[in-house]
Amino acid sequence: MRNTQRAPYVVLGLLLTLALPAAAQGAGTQATTAVAADLADARWLPWMGCWRLWEEQVDRAAAEDGAEFPERTTVCITPAENASGARLTARSDSEVLVERTLVADGVRHALAEGDCNGWERRDWSDDGRRLFTRGEVRCGNDEPRRMSGISLLSNRSTWVDIQSVSVGDRGHIEIRRYNPARDAEASDDVRLPATRAAIRDARQSIAGPLDVSSVREAAARADSPVVEALLTETQPRLNLDAATLIDLDDAGVDESVIDVLVALAFPDRFVVERRT
Repeated sequence: MRNTQRAPYVVLGLLLTLALPAAAQGAGTQATTAVAADLADARWLPWMGCWRLWEEQVDRAAAEDGAEFPERTTVCITPAENASGARLTARSDSEVLVERTLVADGVRHALAEGDCNGWERRDWSDDGRRLFTRGEVRCGNDEPRRMSGISLLSNRSTWVDIQSVSVGDRGHIEIRRYNPARDAEASDDVRLPATRAAIRDARQSIAGPLDVSSVREAAARADSPVVEALLTETQPRLNLDAATLIDLDDAGVDESVIDVLVALAFPDRFVVERRT
């Protein structure tokens, strides 16, 4: 018998966990350290504050119960106490849906709630601008739900979470877009480690375009449908020649991903529409 009470909240918690990338490293990290000295890991600075879910694309026919987030979902990120990560609190109106500490260390971490068990792992991209996440959760006797995801800031005011969710031989893509929440929608107990202006600047610093190496890396760390959705979201215009295409093929990049890249590189011949 399927646990209809507990499963959606475990899945919601896993999905929100998959959705949080770190800020850029290198020069961006140096710039944020001075304004966020109380953060154990200053790379979280761009994500501090509250975000409001404003657009959600889920294949209703393919998704199981619990895939759709509650309306008016607000996600607040604050510094974690005694940890190098961040504290995530998700609310729908006044109800707290999820509250967890997130640490990105490339290690599998166990998940357990009620009769639901599983694991999750987060890995930063080499430039620190995107988060690749994999996870699996099983509730009772249900088939395992496997997830692969990428999260990023497409600009300083839009956080995009892309996930592939599969159960058995069935799979679908879920895309959620968040904007900074208005002050009236944010929780009164949110503690920011820096000024709002500094946080906006940090967000701007990690919202950079993709290059060929970024695509190659994404293809190695995430499922192909996730990478295809990433490309349609960001619409990179890369200079592709025969040598580059051969290099991508030799690196094991799926043919479907290469097809999207080619279509984006030649907009006068192909039209690639963003998912809505």
